[in-house]
Amino acid sequence: MVQPQTVPEKYVQPTVTATVIDRLNTISQEILSRTKLEKVIQEFNLYPDLRQKVPMEEVVEKMTKAIEVNVAKGIQGGRSDRAQNAFSISYEGEEPRTVMMVTNKLAFLFIEENLKVRELQAESTSNFIIKELAAIEDQLVKKEEDLRISGNGTWANFPNNWMPI
Repeated sequence: MVQPQTVPEKYVQPTVTATVIDRLNTISQEILSRTKLEKVIQEFNLYPDLRQKVPMEEVVEKMTKAIEVNVAKGIQGGRSDRAQNAFSISYEGEEPRTVMMVTNKLAFLFIEENLKVRELQAESTSNFIIKELAAIEDQLVKKEEDLRISGNGTWANFPNNWMPI
């Protein structure tokens, strides 16, 4: 399941703005790359006979055709403006136990890649906020200095601080 942001958007804008489908497509490209699938093929000794007869890229192509990633259909919570947050991964193979382990591995890779992307986006957001805070702090220090220099820096000179006697 792809977890949506839980903090209300009026307080904090989401760090992940792409739809679930867009994010899954991006992550799928990484996970279903030749490099990643070759590692999975070797880890689980998939297609041993085929690997003896054809180049590895054909074996990877066969595995790619055996993998399916789908976003769950429907509308979350009855709100049409929210994308569904669940997806499924399936792998078709010969031996049920191996199919289960490969599917679990693929799910783990998707989760791991999603976390990397979210971590990078959160780090980028954090860096932006730190820079903005420093800039505002510099502006505040300058304003305080300007008030001090102009002689209007005492609170008694501000109309908002007048108190009836």
